[in-house]
Formats: sequence, structure tokens, C-alpha cells
Amino acid sequence: MTSPERRDDALAIAALLAGIGIAFLGRKILIEMVGGIGLGLGGALLAIRGGKPIQGRSWLVLALVLAIFAALSAGSLELYEEWSAGQWLAEGAPTGAAPDELYKLHRTLAGARIACLAGGLTFLLGAVANKISGK
Repeated sequence: MTSPERRDDALAIAALLAGIGIAFLGRKILIEMVGGIGLGLGGALLAIRGGKPIQGRSWLVLALVLAIFAALSAGSLELYEEWSAGQWLAEGAPTGAAPDELYKLHRTLAGARIACLAGGLTFLLGAVANKISGK
């Protein structure tokens, strides 16, 4: 069994490392990079909190899981979208009109990127609230 301090430190380190990874992998797409930076900054703020316990830990864990899952989903959807477009073009389709499947994939990919940003910034907001609170 781990102590609450160790779990809080593990959450801060996991958020920091996940934020660095998401920001690095999404460096070409601004919305993913900002989500990763927000997650990493939130992890850094929690890491320097001192001996205070983290308040609202379950919300922070939920935001961390959302950001990581959304980033992984965005990466896999982007790969599938490229593959699907390549298959469509390899069949000799005209380049002017894309099928509805590609539009749906693109909208889903945009939603996953927005979810990554929301998770990262929510984690940052929770970390700032923990830093400001005097308990």
C-alpha cells in the first residue's frame, strides 16, 4: 500500500511526463502541443506543491486520463485517415471530391484533439487551484 504523498507525487510525475510526450508528438499541430504543455505545466505545479495533499485528486486523474486517451486516439485516427486517403487515391479516384468517410474521420480527429486540449487545460486549472488553496 502506498502513502497518499507517494500517490500525489506519482500523479504529478505522470502528468509531467505525459505532457512532455504529448507536446513533443503534437509539436506540428498547435492544439495538441498546447494540450501537452498545459498538462506538463500542471504536473510541474503539482510537483512543487510542497507537503500539501492534492485536493480533488480524482478530477485530476480523470483529466489526465482524458488527455492521454485523446492524444492516443488522435494519433491513431490521423494514421488511419492517411491510410484511408491513400487507399482512396490508389484506386484512381478523382482528387477534387473526397468521400464522406474522410470528412467524418477529419471531424472525429478534430474532436479528439479538442478533448486532448480540454484534458490538459483542465489538469492545469486543477493544479493552479491546488497551488492557490492555502490548505
